[in-house]
Amino acid sequence: MEKTNGKLAEKLSESGVLLAIGIALSYALPFGGMWPQGGSVTICSTLPIVWLSYKYGVKWGLLSGFTHALLKIAIGGLAEVLGWGMTVPAVVGSMFLDYVVAFSIIGIAGIFRGKFNNNRPLEIGLGCILGLTLRFVSHFIAGCLLYSSWAWEGWSVPTYSAAYNSGYMGPEIILTTTAAVILVNLPAFKSNLD
Repeated sequence: MEKTNGKLAEKLSESGVLLAIGIALSYALPFGGMWPQGGSVTICSTLPIVWLSYKYGVKWGLLSGFTHALLKIAIGGLAEVLGWGMTVPAVVGSMFLDYVVAFSIIGIAGIFRGKFNNNRPLEIGLGCILGLTLRFVSHFIAGCLLYSSWAWEGWSVPTYSAAYNSGYMGPEIILTTTAAVILVNLPAFKSNLD
């Protein structure tokens, strides 16, 4: 029983530290401003969710993503969305789709662990692409349902939402996947996954 409690305490501690790093990275030098209704390219702020999912499994990854979402909402996400003059149902919808679903779903990234003969770079790379692509889908749906009034003149709502959200999610997917593949190859990080 003591050994189990020790492992859980270690898992919780590691997760807390990594999620704190992820939140800090989301505010450290984000390339934003081009996206007036939210969104920015960060320095791999969701990589900790990917890492926790790959190391501890999808359930833990989903919980880690959910925790990350709640932290983002509490630290400034809700205040930011309230500043856009949206209706209460739209604010609730945005909190759900742009935060809770979008960040929680990244936790699926560990789904490929052990599926490709322990080719860790391939497994974490594919998981990262899947998790962050699903995050994009959540933002895309939010854009279509909640932000249609901001669609650019002459653009259909789906085209606008796809263009707007891929503008920051495309680079985010590339940066985070690249970093995950590099880290999983480094000896210090390899041993952390065993």
